Amino acid sequence: ATTDFSKPGWIPFLPKPGTYSHPTYGDISVTPEMNAEMVQSVKMRRYQDHIPLDIEHATKMSGAVGWVSDMRLNEDGTADAFVDWTSRGQAVLAGGGFKYVSPEWYRTWRDPATGEEVRNIIVGGAITTRPFFKPKSLRALVMSERGGEVLDAETFHNVNPHGPAHGGHSGQGSKTNGPDDPNNDTYEPNDS
Repeated sequence: ATTDFSKPGWIPFLPKPGTYSHPTYGDISVTPEMNAEMVQSVKMRRYQDHIPLDIEHATKMSGAVGWVSDMRLNEDGTADAFVDWTSRGQAVLAGGGFKYVSPEWYRTWRDPATGEEVRNIIVGGAITTRPFFKPKSLRALVMSERGGEVLDAETFHNVNPHGPAHGGHSGQGSKTNGPDDPNNDTYEPNDS
């Protein structure tokens, strides 16, 4: 049977609250309040109406493969994003080369239209092969015939017994300054 990626759906997007040691940025602290603020930033469309997902944090090269239009908090403190996949995203995901997602956010962003400063705002994300947040802190994205499906690490390992349930690669993420405020920090915490 052919996998159907044409349906929009919920995917894992923000990790469990905790402190994560990044090889480039040092400790990255994720709090329940921070995740709640980021969910609200999408619900209230603070940054823009739809948040782009690209491939490996290379928006200029890949364009959007999906658009986040909503988010929800989970009981464990993680958050999921509701994604409408583009035709290119559907094709890329159908190929099976990407099983993870990596969020991008500004800790502080100044709205260029109003001058209002907003904390913890989602600005994008990426489908990736080597996420910084591993499945113990952010569930893997695995596709099935029902479309996007969120699995825990144990179920992921059972579905993909020849691949690791959690990665061990350590590399560099990237950090860029926001275009509207040179002091904005956005984290693209992936391994590639």
